[in-house]
Amino acid sequence: MAAKSVQLQLAESIQSIVKDSVIKKIDKDNFLDIHLPSINSSKGTHLFFNTAKGQIKLGFYVRDIDFINKVILKSSKIIETYSQGIRLNGNPEFETVEHAIAKAKEFLQAIDLTVVIAKNVKKNSKPKKKVSTKPLTVKPKKVDLAPIKIESIPENVSTISRSQNSSKNNWYARLILFFDKYIFRK
Repeated sequence: MAAKSVQLQLAESIQSIVKDSVIKKIDKDNFLDIHLPSINSSKGTHLFFNTAKGQIKLGFYVRDIDFINKVILKSSKIIETYSQGIRLNGNPEFETVEHAIAKAKEFLQAIDLTVVIAKNVKKNSKPKKKVSTKPLTVKPKKVDLAPIKIESIPENVSTISRSQNSSKNNWYARLILFFDKYIFRK
């Protein structure tokens, strides 16, 4: 009989603890991913074990900021945030499956929001209203523009032919008239 891999031992242990767990990835690389719908129902979330270099690390992959904030509010003494979600403070390494599973139980209890303990809430207190702000409206300032003098380019300095020179001046003049007429209405 072949010995079970570390990831298989971890997966079986988690499945015995959390009945609705679904193994997403096992023995493909150094990560074991287990979806736990009772902890967070979003499909992308999962408990992971990193089994690289003979060490075991664990964490919970989640991108839901509200979920992370609630967990940290509840369990900031043992859990920290990081770029991929949440993990145990200091990201400790474990050498045995038994030790990793014992810490995983603590970790799962700490992130389980079905037993959220409200802090500093009185029985008759009213929930705080959300602060809503209205977008600022910006009123355009009136700008007093002096007439703009359009000068032509002297022919002896320019290498542009007379027809090109006049079309450039016409284009520039039309642009100024457009801004004067439609944008800076008086």
